[in-house]
Formats: sequence, structure tokens, C-alpha cells
Amino acid sequence: MIKLFLLLTFGLFAVACSESNIDDPQNNNPIETIKCASNEIIYTTKYGYPIELKVTSGFGGNIVEHTYENGYGKIVFDNDVQTIPHNAFNDCNSITTITLPESVTTFGDGAFSNCSSLTSVYYNGDISTWCKIGFKNTDSTPLCYGAKLYINNTEVTEVTIPSDISVIKDYTFCGCSSLTSITIPESVTLIAQYAIRNCSSLTSVTIGNSVTIFGERAFEGCSSLTSVYYNGDLSDWCNIYFYNYYSNPLFHGAKLYINNTEVTEVTIPSDISKIKDCTFCGCSSLTSITIPDSVTKIGNYAFYDCSSLTSVYCKATTPPSGYYYMFNENASGRKIYVPRNSVEAYKSAEYWCEYASDIVGYDFK
Repeated sequence: MIKLFLLLTFGLFAVACSESNIDDPQNNNPIETIKCASNEIIYTTKYGYPIELKVTSGFGGNIVEHTYENGYGKIVFDNDVQTIPHNAFNDCNSITTITLPESVTTFGDGAFSNCSSLTSVYYNGDISTWCKIGFKNTDSTPLCYGAKLYINNTEVTEVTIPSDISVIKDYTFCGCSSLTSITIPESVTLIAQYAIRNCSSLTSVTIGNSVTIFGERAFEGCSSLTSVYYNGDLSDWCNIYFYNYYSNPLFHGAKLYINNTEVTEVTIPSDISKIKDCTFCGCSSLTSITIPDSVTKIGNYAFYDCSSLTSVYCKATTPPSGYYYMFNENASGRKIYVPRNSVEAYKSAEYWCEYASDIVGYDFK
């Protein structure tokens, strides 16, 4: 049995942790059945060694004991653990599992950065509380990067966000490797930046019709995503503010369903004046699009990476203001049909001129 006692009177205050110099590794016991008290953090390491945790403040309580025995480490505080502070477990690259109490409400920036061996995160609370936690972590190392998430010892694979949640906060499920589907209720209005990023097993997502904003890179790196279901109508979808790094389309290669109908041929509603950035970016099943003369602006990457898109019908006699990569990475031979008397205007307009060879005159009724 190895016992490490960290006393606050030593005045230690660092921003990283390292492995202690112990020579006899031991087999880790699984910790999924171990209940974590509100004043404890429990973990395992891949060699059975404890860590030297040098951040001693900012948790909500003071560290009074730190032991490693029976295959797991336990950090005990004199009060409930409320925050995992800035860089608390930074560079703890031998940690394999960690159990957090339900009293945790906040993660500091980079709290688990560079924990390259972390495979499982156990949270002894419920999904509603987890969704309300304020995640703030470094972009390159999300909390659950490649790790499985367990809520009260149940692996999170298919999750329905509770209806009392209005915002899915930064990094909430970022990097959760076992998440395969997620249902977002109509109570949610914002899916924040990196919220569901790098969920490599995610295949489908259902989005309620109250969502108005997707944060930066909200679904980036969800390489298995094949279907996006939106429980609203096309007009509502067109009014959502999409904000994404354009080299990584929000729904790269996924089919879009509006109220369970696959979107293949779509006519933009006439109450829409602007097609926002990346609105249909990455929608693989879209084959044809009709843009009414009410539209005066088409945003960056609006139809980028629509790999099946072959026909674009733009009815406006005056070319709408265009922006970068509107129709790049469409199907081979894609044509853009415009009013016959406006062909030259489109071919010479800024951004439209990039598609001059694809622009064809058309007689709209």
C-alpha cells in the first residue's frame, strides 16, 4: 500500500502533475463499481502508480489525503469537489480512468490536457447535471478525447438530452468515443462550440426545431456521421446560424432529413433573403437546389461539399451577392441555371465568375 499525503502547508502550487517514483506496478482493478463520494476523485493509472498532483487549490475543498491502494488512487478533500481547476491533471499521461463526483459543476481550461492514456470517464451524477457543467478545455485535448463516458456506471452510447436543457455547452460530449446517436430536444436553442466534436462513433443526430445557432466546430470530426434529422421545416433550417471551420463541413458526408423526409431536391422558401454560411454544407444526398428571387445573398460554403449536387436553379435576374466556395466540391458536371438574359451578369459577378463555365441560361416560368 502506497500512501501519499499532500499538505497545503507545503505551499505547493504548480500547473501539472507527474508520476511518482514507484518501482512496482500492479494490476488495476476496474473502478466502474466504485462509488465516488462528493469529496473524492478516484482514478487508475496504466502502471498502477499514483500521480503527484501539485495543484492544491481551486477544487472547492483542500486536499487532506491522497492514497493509491487496491488498484486505484483516491484523492480526498475536506469539502465537496466543485471544480476541476485549470491544468489540474495536465500531462498526467498514465491516467487510464477517472471517477468524478456529481458535485463537480465546472472544468477549468486544460483540466485534463495531454492525458493521452485516458480511456474512461465516470461521472457519478445524471445526464441532466452533466449537460449543465461548464466545460472549458483546450481545443487539442477535450476532456473525453477518445474516452468512453459513463454516467452513474452506464456507458453513454445513445443519449437523449433532457428537456430542461436549453444550451449544450462547450465540449459537453467532445471526444466521447462510444457515443453513437444523440437526440436534442426542442428546449435546446444553442449547440455551443466543440460540443459534440470528435465523437468518432456518432452515426446519427436528431435536432429539435428550436436550435438557432451551431457554435464553431460543433460536430467537426464526427467521421461516422451519416444522418442528420431536423424536427422542423426547411424555412427554419435556413434560418439557423451555422458557424464552422469550412474545411471541416458541419455535416460532412451526412444525409439531411427534415421531419423524417430525406432532403434530395429542395426549393428554398420565398421568405428567405439570405442563405447563411454552410447551410447545406456537406449534405451528401442533395441533388438539386432552387433558389428563389427573394434571395439576395448566398453565404460562404453554403453548398460546399454537397457531393451529389448536379443542378442549381437561381431565379434572381440580378446575381445575389456571393461568397467563398459557394458551390465547390459538388458533383462532377454540376450546372448552375440562371435567367437567360442574366447569364453574362452572373458570369462576370464577383464569386459567381469562378463558376462561369458551369452557368447556363434557363427560361423560368
